[in-house]
Amino acid sequence: MIKLKISGVISIPNNDKSDFNPNFIDLFNKVKKSPLQSSIRLIILMSLAVNEKMKFSDLLKLTQCSKGSLSNHISKLEDSGLITTKHVSFFTSPRLIIKITDNGMKVYEEYINTFQNIIGKMDNYNRNEKDDGSTLNDSNRI
Repeated sequence: MIKLKISGVISIPNNDKSDFNPNFIDLFNKVKKSPLQSSIRLIILMSLAVNEKMKFSDLLKLTQCSKGSLSNHISKLEDSGLITTKHVSFFTSPRLIIKITDNGMKVYEEYINTFQNIIGKMDNYNRNEKDDGSTLNDSNRI
C-alpha cells in the first residue's frame, strides 16, 4: 500500500518506498532538499534553460510573482549556483539579467531525463493496458 503524508511537502515513508518506481524516488530525492522545491524556482530554471538568459522584468511577467518574492527565489537559485545575476545599465535605468550556469543546465537536464523515464514507463503501461487489458505489474510500475 502506498502512503503519502501531505503537510506542505510530500514525504514517502522509508518502508513504503519499494512500492514506487525508482524514477519517482530519484525525482523525490532531487526535489526534497533542493532549491527547486518551489514550482516558481523550477519554472525560472526551465525558462532560463530554454532562453539561456532573461531580464528580471520578463521573469516577473512569466511567474506573476511580486518583485520581492521573485528576488527571493532568484537569490536562492543563485546561492545554490544554478544561476548568476548581473546588473547592467540600459540608458538611464538599471536592469537585472539572470543567466543559467553550467551547473544549472546540468540540474535541468537531470530533471528532464527523469521525467522522460517516468513518461516512458507510463507509455509502456498504457500500451500494455490497451493490448491485453492487463494491469500494472512490477516490470512497468509507475
